[in-house]
Amino acid sequence: MSYTLRTIRRAAQILGYNFCDTIDARDYSVVDGTIYTGVFTGDVTIANYTGTITKAFNGKTSGTDYYNEIILDCSSRYLDTVSLDLSWGSDDFVCEIKDLLDYLSTDTFDVDYAGVSSKKIEDFTISLKDSEATTDDKSRIINENFSFYIRRPLIVSVSKENRHDERYF
Repeated sequence: MSYTLRTIRRAAQILGYNFCDTIDARDYSVVDGTIYTGVFTGDVTIANYTGTITKAFNGKTSGTDYYNEIILDCSSRYLDTVSLDLSWGSDDFVCEIKDLLDYLSTDTFDVDYAGVSSKKIEDFTISLKDSEATTDDKSRIINENFSFYIRRPLIVSVSKENRHDERYF
C-alpha cells in the first residue's frame, strides 16, 4: 500500500476493521459463533475445530473475494478465543476503497461544498456552516459512498428489572 500509516488508521477507524497485509497470527474472540476479523482472503483453518466454517464480508456470504467474518456452526460454543494465521489484506479491497483512502490522505473527495450553507454567484458571497455541521456533512458523504464497507456495530440493550423478568430469559 502506498498510503501513510495515518491514512490507513483513519480508514480502519471508519470501516471498523483492519485491512493491513502484515503476516502474523492474530487472536480474535468468538461472539455468538462469529469471529469478526480484519480483511483476509483464502481458506480458513481453526485449530481443534472440526465444524463448518462459512466466510462472510459484513454478514454477506457471497459476492466478494475477501472476507472479514468467519461464521461457525453450533459446535463452536466451547470456543472463547482463536488464533488465526490467514492471508491478511486484499488488493481487490484496497482498490475498491481507493477513493476513501485518497480522500483521507488529501481531504478532497466530493466534500468541497460540505461546509457551505449558501452561495451567491453574483456578488460571490459564501456562507459557511459551523464545524459540527461540516463534520456531519462529511460523515454523511462517506456513509453514502462507502456504507457497504462499514461494519455495523453490535448494539446490546439492557432493560431495567421487571416484575416478571424471568419470562425474558
